[in-house]
Amino acid sequence: EVIRLAEKRGECIDGLPLQLVEASLEHCAAEGDAYACYVLGRALATLNCSHLHPGQLVPAPNLRKAAALLLRSGDSGIPQAWLDLFRICSDYRSSVGNPTLARFCLEKAAGQGLPEATRRLGAVVLREAQHITAMERGVALLFDAGSKGDALAKILLQSLVLPVGGEEAEVSA
Repeated sequence: EVIRLAEKRGECIDGLPLQLVEASLEHCAAEGDAYACYVLGRALATLNCSHLHPGQLVPAPNLRKAAALLLRSGDSGIPQAWLDLFRICSDYRSSVGNPTLARFCLEKAAGQGLPEATRRLGAVVLREAQHITAMERGVALLFDAGSKGDALAKILLQSLVLPVGGEEAEVSA
């Protein structure tokens, strides 16, 4: 609860022993607290938790444990956990690098409505597309992300528009 409150208020948790913080998060995660799994997973993956640096929560990274915790928190209904898991699984140099799992996590995050995940999935689908149906799916995903306010998706969509000659009214039509 202290970490949740610190995140909410934008305050630091200086003064708390690091071992106590990690042990408390471990205990709550073991009890099935999805938020504790998420915070601990992010910290173990060296991802910032709001304004809290991972070094304020855990003494050392552990990607395998982070992946397991993020999987639990994503499965418990925290959509951002899927996107974080995608990030650590898509790094082929990582000990948990797994392109198949990374794609699965990206699809889960996009399926839960995260605009960034939808944009990334749209870009991946377009890059891998070998037929018109896949291209249309990729463009639809980019459009969906752009309509949810993702500025990069809008830029990607605009880059797909080719110049057309003729009158401006005809071009617009």
